[in-house]
Amino acid sequence: MFSGELDAVTAEQVRALVGLGAAEAFDLDFKSAHYGTSDAQKRDLAGDVAALANTAGGLIVIGVVEDDQARADSAPGVELSDAHVARVRQVVAAGVSPLPAFDVITVPEGSDPGHGFMLIAVPRSVLAPHAVLINDALRFPTRNGSTTRYLSEPEVAAAYRARLANAARRAERVVQVESDLTNRLGLLTDPWIAVTLVPELPGEFTITHASFTEFEADVRATAVVRIDGGDRPFRRVDVGHERFLADDSKLIRDDPALWSAATELHTDGSGVVALRLYDISGAVIPKTRGRARSPHTRRNS
Repeated sequence: MFSGELDAVTAEQVRALVGLGAAEAFDLDFKSAHYGTSDAQKRDLAGDVAALANTAGGLIVIGVVEDDQARADSAPGVELSDAHVARVRQVVAAGVSPLPAFDVITVPEGSDPGHGFMLIAVPRSVLAPHAVLINDALRFPTRNGSTTRYLSEPEVAAAYRARLANAARRAERVVQVESDLTNRLGLLTDPWIAVTLVPELPGEFTITHASFTEFEADVRATAVVRIDGGDRPFRRVDVGHERFLADDSKLIRDDPALWSAATELHTDGSGVVALRLYDISGAVIPKTRGRARSPHTRRNS
């Protein structure tokens, strides 16, 4: 919506929503003023955040007035302070279970850092469904267009099944990503150590000439510190099926026996990096004080 990172959003970009006639949607909510301090208003804040986390994620923009068609009508802004930010975090932490990931971003006016807009950014949550306590009962809000409704019992059950299934898929993806690389390594000669990361929410980027050029420049500028103490950059860069590949071989041919480091970065955001574990025991010289001792009198530490 803002054509950039939320941390870089300016007050002018928020006010431009009025001229664009931006309308509330399942992932966008306007608030003309800060949430209040009453129990009902605290529940509203907790419910709005939980609803976004339970649906597809989204943004709450505080300081924008909407018209009767839920479109941005004016942008007077609100008071900004650390106390307001802290209260939002405290209310959500106390009112939503389990606590979803979210961020509170202040967008000050250029000439007045104490006035501007507040953004509450909520990503789609892998821990859904998130509940709020209403009338001594747990309710599970979700976005339905620009409004909020509560999940029915079958929907809640389906959401819990989806949570468990997503966790299983992530575990399987870790194994798959790591195996794709380790199956190519020369594991019969030396052991390797591999670190694999899989995002909770898979992304997607397209491999193009521009993205490959950027990857190549970044990876070749990164020094790989090897286990034996040496370091050298990734030299050989290539493209595989939905992934970028790199290793520290000097040669063009694909020979894992020549690698001491390798990595694969997938288009869904998964990645693995592996380092060869060399036998460095021959380079270790025991230190002794005074005269040298016989090997039979040395103690292992």
